[in-house]
Amino acid sequence: MKKCILLIGPFPLPVGGVSVHLRRLKYRLRNEFVISCIDESPVIKEDVLNVRTLNLVAYFRQLASADLVHVHSSVPLLRFVHAALARVFLKKLVITLHSYRKQRLINRIFNFFSLRLANELIAVSDFVARDAGRVCKVIPAYISPAPEEMVLEPSWHELVCRCRAQARKIVVSNAYRLDDFHGADLYGFDQIIGVFKNKHVTDNWIAILNVSSLEGCSEKYARFQKEIADAGLTESIYLRNEKLSFCALLPYADAYVRATLTDGDALSIREALSLNVRTIASDAAQRPVGVICYPTGDVGMLTKALLDEVSDTREASVHSFEEDVIGLYKGML
Repeated sequence: MKKCILLIGPFPLPVGGVSVHLRRLKYRLRNEFVISCIDESPVIKEDVLNVRTLNLVAYFRQLASADLVHVHSSVPLLRFVHAALARVFLKKLVITLHSYRKQRLINRIFNFFSLRLANELIAVSDFVARDAGRVCKVIPAYISPAPEEMVLEPSWHELVCRCRAQARKIVVSNAYRLDDFHGADLYGFDQIIGVFKNKHVTDNWIAILNVSSLEGCSEKYARFQKEIADAGLTESIYLRNEKLSFCALLPYADAYVRATLTDGDALSIREALSLNVRTIASDAAQRPVGVICYPTGDVGMLTKALLDEVSDTREASVHSFEEDVIGLYKGML
């Protein structure tokens, strides 16, 4: 009889690194285990229990029926609640840390206790493991996309064709939300807009940027749109908030930029490398072989990296890590 795995965290929609990881993990686990899910996304879906519905009966029922609980929460309070209840129900508990930023005191307290409740901790990079201050198994978050994820939506295909007709190269980037980090845009869209104020860039490149969710950041999105228009860049930067399978856009790109101010193990970086797309990223985190790194927040160096069109000559080796997770589960059950 198959064991039951309960996955807890944000599931698409909206699309973000953690939610895509969870959707792919669920898909890859389906032949080995019975899978149940609890969603933390701000978008409530009909086919999955969402914590925002406060349906405690359904929540406890799923918890009780699971053999192992795997928590992917990024919110320290939620992570602690899920962890504590899993242990109350005497369940095996795995926690994955997709990032580990500096926290307020109350969040550090929640983290302290939740991480010590876990039977196993997974960190998506050595940097995250180091910052967590506990022994972690390092398993990068990348899981290869399912075939249906590689189909580009018609509106995006039309945009790509329109850009190609201008005989300029395409650079792409994505963000879950336009969150701030120490007063600047976390995903670095402000940096990319700054890069495109250089005429050498606009003569040769077009940027396609997508934001998955505008929750709490609609004013900032409008401000970026105004900045793009005021700078005369509406034919050079296409900033959108539309449904998108980002991995399906990558094959049409000449470069991918991840300009984040802090990071874990970015799925989109490994997706770009697996598709042989030139990949430029800030040095805010440990990056895989093949990534062209520039100093975090340095618009001048980001501009240089884009215009120089150099590539990392080391061959990127992109591995899908679902078997590492499956092996961990089997060792615990």
